[in-house]
Amino acid sequence: LNKETTGTSDSDTDREFDVDKYPVREWEFVIPGFRDPISINPVVSAIGVIVLWGLAIWCMVDPDGSRETLVGWRGDVTLYFSWLFMGSKAIFFFYLIYVVFKYGHVKLGRQDEPPEFSTGAYFAMIFAAGVAVGLFVFGVAEPLWHQESHYYANAGYRSQDEIDMF
Repeated sequence: LNKETTGTSDSDTDREFDVDKYPVREWEFVIPGFRDPISINPVVSAIGVIVLWGLAIWCMVDPDGSRETLVGWRGDVTLYFSWLFMGSKAIFFFYLIYVVFKYGHVKLGRQDEPPEFSTGAYFAMIFAAGVAVGLFVFGVAEPLWHQESHYYANAGYRSQDEIDMF
């Protein structure tokens, strides 16, 4: 049998993975200009493509029916799984605290090198990345949401021509 060592365990013996019994389903594509080949799992990729294209085609063929169904699903998920969302935030927070205390002393890089960035600089970069995500997501979504949901867009305040131009 073809065996590979996949890491060490807490005991003295290494865990071994039987590649013949559990083969890795992977296709590799070499694309000019890329340093490394691109690998995909054909089973997972096919399932993802079928689900996404099926959803897209369903929404294009029956927009009213699909909208009604998807809005209902969203309402059900919100109604029945809000507790999971709220609870998972607390679990992730306490897990983060655990990781900080367990691995906070680990230095990234060689032991004799000073850190490339200070703690304040790391915080600033993470904060900027979080703000950037918000700007990218809501920079387009929020103005579109406000376009038809404010008082000035209602009929009666402006003419229909002005509303259509807005």
